Amino acid sequence: MKVVVGLGNPGGSYARSRHNVGFRVVGTLAQRHGMRFSRRDYKSQLAEGRIHDETALLMKPQTYMNLSGEAVQRARRDLRLEPQSFVVVYDDLDLRLGRVRVRPDGSAGGHHGVESMIESLGSRSFPRVRVGIGRPTSQLANVDYLLDAMTPEEARTLDESIERAADAVEMILGNGVAAAMNRFNGQRKTGGEGQAPKDDRR
Repeated sequence: MKVVVGLGNPGGSYARSRHNVGFRVVGTLAQRHGMRFSRRDYKSQLAEGRIHDETALLMKPQTYMNLSGEAVQRARRDLRLEPQSFVVVYDDLDLRLGRVRVRPDGSAGGHHGVESMIESLGSRSFPRVRVGIGRPTSQLANVDYLLDAMTPEEARTLDESIERAADAVEMILGNGVAAAMNRFNGQRKTGGEGQAPKDDRR
């Protein structure tokens, strides 16, 4: 079994924000594969089914972003899984808007949801799919930018990257992390604002 964890915040006011990219990616996967978030457990909304002959559990932790690890810790204990069985999808300020990048492991890079994951799993060794949202070009604080409304152009670019991130998760489950890295890490999407020059360094 693989567990795909989309990081985000519960509640309608957050649904379309930059910070809820992870929720939207697992929602897209559920739609593609006829899965429904009809179950609640592990402090999460859950959908279970099969993706590329792999049993997959999709998770939307309802703990709020900074405590996402609490949900994952419970799932790992009950399902008796290793950290590598979790695929985590989240927004990344240090990737250009629209960029999708796959990593087999690594640091949290300042993302509090991933920090909570690392702490709860006791490991950095879990695959992740990072979806670029860029940084604000104005003096807007990062926390406001994460939750602020997007321009129509930004929203379209992010919608496209969410579809590609779902493609990346499917490839991880079907062909492995290395194949997904080869396919997606070389792709660039330069539309929108908020680009960061160091997106290839992490």
